[in-house]
Amino acid sequence: MVDDKFYVLLDEARGTAEGTLNLNFNITEGSDAQVVLDEQEGGFHTEFADGNNLLVRTATGKTASQFKSMEGFVSYQTDTSSERQAYQINVEKAASDDVVRFATLLLPTADASAEECAMSIEAETSGATVRVTVGGKTYKLTYTL
Repeated sequence: MVDDKFYVLLDEARGTAEGTLNLNFNITEGSDAQVVLDEQEGGFHTEFADGNNLLVRTATGKTASQFKSMEGFVSYQTDTSSERQAYQINVEKAASDDVVRFATLLLPTADASAEECAMSIEAETSGATVRVTVGGKTYKLTYTL
C-alpha cells in the first residue's frame, strides 16, 4: 500500500523461455454500466452507486502490449457458475529478455472517472523502479533483488 491511498502489484516473468505472456484478471460481478473495461488504458474501473469503486491499470516494461477482453466465471456453489467479465494483458517475450514486468495499480475511489493516473516501469538489472502518478503526485517505488 502506498501512502495509505492505493496499491501497486509487480509481476515478473524471468528466464530464457520465449512466447506470449498473459496476465489475467477476473473482475467483480456487475452490469456493463457498473464494471467498465478501459481497453486503451489497460484496465477497468467500477461505477457502483454506493461510491465503493475501484480503478485498475496495468503497465508493462515492454512497449507493445495487447488488451484482450474475455469471459470469466465465478462459482459460489459446487457445479454452478455465473459469467463475469475478465481480461488479459499480453506481451511477447523474446528468449533474450531476462525479465518482463507488469505493474498493476489498484486505486480505491468514490469516482473513478474523476481520477487521473499514470504509471511506468524502469528496468534495472537486479530490480526495477515503478513511477506512479495519482492525483497529480508522483511516487517513485523501487526494489532490488
